[in-house]
Amino acid sequence: MLEPHDLYQAREIVLKALNDALATPGLEPRILQKLEPAGPGLKKAAEELAQGDCFHPAYRIANPASTLGNDVYFRTDPARAASLLRLSLRLLDSISGKGDYTKTLDFCRTRLAALGDVAPEPEPIEAVIPSTTGIPGTTAFPGTSGATAAPAIDAGGLPPVAPTIPAQVTEAVLRAPDAVPGASATTGALAAEAAPGEPTGPAGPVVPATPNAPTATATATSAMSAAAAPSAPTSSPTSTVPSASATSDPLSPDTNERYSSSGLSWPRLMKDWHAEGGDLSVEQLIDRFQEDMEARLQSTPGAAKLLLPTLREDFAALRGEFEGLMYPGTAPRSIWTRAVNARKCCLSDQTNDADLVDPSEKAEVRIRWLASGTWNFALQQVWKTNLHQVVTDILGYLSALQIQTRYNPDEREVLLAATELIPLLTLNLRDTELQKVQFVHQWLRHSVGTHLLVGGPEPAMPEDSKFDRRVQDPNAPNRHLGRENWAVHLLTEWATEKEQDKRTSVALALLILSGWNTDRVDRMLTILFHNNPYAAGPTAAETRRVKEVWQAEVSEMLATSRTVHVVKNPWVVASSVSNSLSTSERDASVQLPDRVLKAVTGELFDDQPSTVLNGAPFRDSRVPTFLCHNEDGAFGVLKIDAVDRVRREKHNWDKYAKKLHGSYRASECLVGTTVVTNSSSGEGYQGIRTSYVFRRRDVPKTLTGWLRERKVEDPGPVLEELFVEALRPWLSNARRGVGDLRTEYPVLRPAGFERTTFGPARHAGTELASFRLPEVAETFGVPGGLDWRHPTLAPLLEGSALGAGALAQAFDYAPRTNPLWLAAQVGEVPGDDGETPALVDSLLHHPDHGLTTTSYLSCTSHGDLHGDNVLISGDDPTRPQLHIIDFETTHIGHVCKDFARLESALWSRVFTWQPEQLKGLRTWFVEALAGPSLWDPKVPEDVDPEVRSTLLAVRKLRTILKKCEQPLWPMHDSEYQWALFASLLPFARYPDSDAPDNRFLAFLFAADVAEALTAWGKD
Repeated sequence: MLEPHDLYQAREIVLKALNDALATPGLEPRILQKLEPAGPGLKKAAEELAQGDCFHPAYRIANPASTLGNDVYFRTDPARAASLLRLSLRLLDSISGKGDYTKTLDFCRTRLAALGDVAPEPEPIEAVIPSTTGIPGTTAFPGTSGATAAPAIDAGGLPPVAPTIPAQVTEAVLRAPDAVPGASATTGALAAEAAPGEPTGPAGPVVPATPNAPTATATATSAMSAAAAPSAPTSSPTSTVPSASATSDPLSPDTNERYSSSGLSWPRLMKDWHAEGGDLSVEQLIDRFQEDMEARLQSTPGAAKLLLPTLREDFAALRGEFEGLMYPGTAPRSIWTRAVNARKCCLSDQTNDADLVDPSEKAEVRIRWLASGTWNFALQQVWKTNLHQVVTDILGYLSALQIQTRYNPDEREVLLAATELIPLLTLNLRDTELQKVQFVHQWLRHSVGTHLLVGGPEPAMPEDSKFDRRVQDPNAPNRHLGRENWAVHLLTEWATEKEQDKRTSVALALLILSGWNTDRVDRMLTILFHNNPYAAGPTAAETRRVKEVWQAEVSEMLATSRTVHVVKNPWVVASSVSNSLSTSERDASVQLPDRVLKAVTGELFDDQPSTVLNGAPFRDSRVPTFLCHNEDGAFGVLKIDAVDRVRREKHNWDKYAKKLHGSYRASECLVGTTVVTNSSSGEGYQGIRTSYVFRRRDVPKTLTGWLRERKVEDPGPVLEELFVEALRPWLSNARRGVGDLRTEYPVLRPAGFERTTFGPARHAGTELASFRLPEVAETFGVPGGLDWRHPTLAPLLEGSALGAGALAQAFDYAPRTNPLWLAAQVGEVPGDDGETPALVDSLLHHPDHGLTTTSYLSCTSHGDLHGDNVLISGDDPTRPQLHIIDFETTHIGHVCKDFARLESALWSRVFTWQPEQLKGLRTWFVEALAGPSLWDPKVPEDVDPEVRSTLLAVRKLRTILKKCEQPLWPMHDSEYQWALFASLLPFARYPDSDAPDNRFLAFLFAADVAEALTAWGKD
């Protein structure tokens, strides 16, 4: 089923062909009689389209197309006949299965074959270049009992306002002004206004058209002719409307010869502009317009940053195309003509834009919008009221970009940036200005609908958006709504009681699109719902109710967000994010602007008169995490994370965290209803608040921050309280079982493993792929990232930043085992190495300590127990109060997991190590990797305080873990070595360490552990 805009275009083509035929002298009475039903049928088709019906109009348009192609143009204009017959085929094919059109389809194919034109497979009508509007006049339709006068076919059957026609993909804006109540005769082409003392247009003052005036179409036609070349005769190259025989087949246009409704083409315009000349160079004008356009886009810095590379490339291409071009700076009417003609070509280009594949063709469409904007910008210098036309061309450029990216998953961020900017710029225009360019309303409809579906609650992937179930036509199960109807349909559906849980998320999207202003939200809703073309849309009464729902929701969201204040937000870079959640290109870390943060979390603090959020204590966290303060001091932790992780954390808090003593865990866990979409991945993010019992004088800090302050020489007692007291309900209930230890650690886990209670979507393949990311490659200085195919480290060290690091320089790591290679072998990652080495086979299947059949202890495991997930408060530095946070990954797992995770964090996340410190750490680490030293390593007295503090902490962790074993079944060294190996590797790729040497340490320590593992495997 074709969409409404496809059928509007097809109707225009047939309408033009019909009027040309009726204007032909000497047309046979037999043919006139066959054409008699065509006029009323085309009018009826327009009325049905306005009601949202796409089935009946298809055959009402296809029948006259077939008749015209066969009976009128078959002999006089074969090219036009072929176009009409092929158009009839496409229309009837779109409704095949809903009626018997076999005879007509076969007839059309037969006639096409007779013309020597074999009909291709049906193509989208979007590929059609629309023809001009109807030609006014009267024609006699002779009947069997004599001739009766009938009015000529015109645009009167179109819907009541122009915005019902998708201006992104049609030339509806050049139709008669009687389709736009209150619009001037030049609406759509270019309604440039004059400065005081100037005429309103080159053709004289413009008189508003009367909607039902019989001469309205004629007025529009003459106005468009005047707009094309006001001082030239209508036969000039820039204003002549080509005859039917002169028009190329509209179904297969030359990319560089796309005709607008006035018959203009871009090469022809360029030739005329160069020939016309002028007294000013266009080069400086382009520079000034680019500066102006970039400044307007900077109202949303993140969106601007995403678009600027493409925009600057397009401006550079425009300079090349306009090279040597002059323009008449003292002749505004001539500039006005250029702007009019450029706009017409742009609107014609946009018709085919969605079907363009070649990037250069897509760029052409955008460049021509910039050219139109350049002429309007020049005109604005003398006609100050022409600013809205400049903004309109900017909107046209963004609309073209939106069309070109709306089905591309790789350009999701660009798509959402364009759909965010279009409403913001549109709502900057005054109502009187929007009235003059009403087709912009349609761009607004498209942008808001696309943004809500792709960037709203439960976002669709761009490539799937057109057929998403939520935009299915309620009146036709197998048909989907046109994009211009999405916004009204979605907002109406989401305003119902059954969708109440999505309201806050939709309110957030509306605020983002309106610039966080309730008045602008009201105005946007008015434009969306006014004269809505969607036949199945809400009634007037329901529209009022729907608008009231969203007005109340956005007002409530703004009110609650005003009670939240942000003093430190490490997860925002103003120049790299838009008003919605995003990620940075460099390291894929979440970026969250303050305004969105407050809107997402306001509902979680509605019991507080005022809340202050401070992210400084958690600056190294993977996702935005904040300490919450009210007038009584710190009271909780707020986190913004992916929806599935937030819901898992709530589930785990209920299932596991409540088993801990109330003084060590949160007393309350609340999850918000507002979901904001990550613009780069499409993932939904949600807020979760956990409340703790802090005293007013408490200043909670993370365990990492507490260790950095070095208030005590030996952190051992604090770690003992953490594991022996705080986590006692988890650890004390350990039980032994036999299983495959690889399932406990994603970096060791084969793909598709049957037991994946922890990180179910992760395995060795996905983990190793993370080491090939550009950010990892840049940090380690290894082109293409860290490769797992080399058994030793030599290839990764040579000429790299890793090889130049302090550890690699101090110790010979070249012959040591590549930890990624070992992980790949154990995790059965496909490679080119043939059979599994005997060494790896021993590690996997050793009868006593093989990974695949290991007897090990399991207990409740936090899953992510690093220093930032433990808070410390209280006055006594030796016996502080401990609070455990973030239970998203809590599960029943290997007893070694939390110990190895925290040890890995102590090595790489607490202190920024200097070269000499690194040497001492590495020497100690290797000596404490096996035997008695693994479980109770000695700590030297005469070492650096930071080194000693870390060594004491690591020793305490290992001694506590060793005591968790069962006397008759003690832990084998390899059990902790595997846990440490699998925990160290991820810290090497985490982007939250500012010191590359710290990440090198985690990687090379993993290599040391790999060496120890392969050593006992050889035994």
